[in-house]
Amino acid sequence: MAGGVLYNFIFAIVLFITLLNIWGTSFISNDENRIYVNALAEEMGFRTGDKILKFDDFVPENFTSLQSDFARRDVGRVTLERGGDTLVILIDKSMMPKVLASPGMFDLAVPFVVDTIPPGSPNATSGYLRGDRIVALDSSRVDFVQDSHAVLAGHPNEAFTATVLRGADTLHLPFLTDSTSHAVIYSQIPGLHNKDYGFFESIPAGVKLTFTTIGNYLRDLKMIASPSTGAYKSVGSFIAIGQVFPSAWDWFQFIQILALLSIMLGVMNLLPIPALDGGHIVFLLYEMITGRKPSLRFMEISQMVGMVILAALMLFACGNDIGRLLR
Repeated sequence: MAGGVLYNFIFAIVLFITLLNIWGTSFISNDENRIYVNALAEEMGFRTGDKILKFDDFVPENFTSLQSDFARRDVGRVTLERGGDTLVILIDKSMMPKVLASPGMFDLAVPFVVDTIPPGSPNATSGYLRGDRIVALDSSRVDFVQDSHAVLAGHPNEAFTATVLRGADTLHLPFLTDSTSHAVIYSQIPGLHNKDYGFFESIPAGVKLTFTTIGNYLRDLKMIASPSTGAYKSVGSFIAIGQVFPSAWDWFQFIQILALLSIMLGVMNLLPIPALDGGHIVFLLYEMITGRKPSLRFMEISQMVGMVILAALMLFACGNDIGRLLR
């Protein structure tokens, strides 16, 4: 009964091993970065420049997973660093539906440190060097790249004076915008780590990634089963599945999504719902423990109930998809 589900997980392991062996991994370290918050995060007590240390007792490693970890783990307490001090924020869990509907709660607070300037940039000849840190534009303080957006918005083809830190020196350089109010200066991404895997290294890493993904999906299902989170609104059918694939062919994304779908199928089939493998396994375990088979009448009714549940879930998922399309 568990053979099909087991194959789903083995298939995901093979796909993840392939991904890691060919492309390796890239992630932004949470330990080396700080957050840039939106209005919801600020309302919950977070501030731009905070460094998140722990969600309850969980120490996040991947910065890009902060918001999903925050939602999945039903966090009640966040430990963070602010201005050299360690603070604890208590989370109002009634705000979780807003968290799920508000992407970008924890954006990466990127210091405005110059990485490269393309030849077509209006600042190509302004005298910037790699590693320069821009801290102000005219009289406006710029702690992070995001701070510059409000300063530059609505100022096409204009000249500002940038205050620049270069080593121990403070310089004042011209800072120009193009016709779209952009400076076209690429900044450095702090804490970006790349890792390559040999074939034998990719095997245990692929197994670990598979079980991590299974754990995350189980947490997602737990959120969906809790009406107070509002996560059930994100449930989708084949329409939602089709929309997650990129518009242009990409082998990396295709294999990654295929592995995730295989895990989702395996986990769903293990749910103890009659008509699914998990339901049959429950009946077999009952027979093994008690030494008695459930009655034929009970099995028939259970199968019908299971089919009704599955049909209702499918209709609900399709209804969500259609509602999103209409909106």
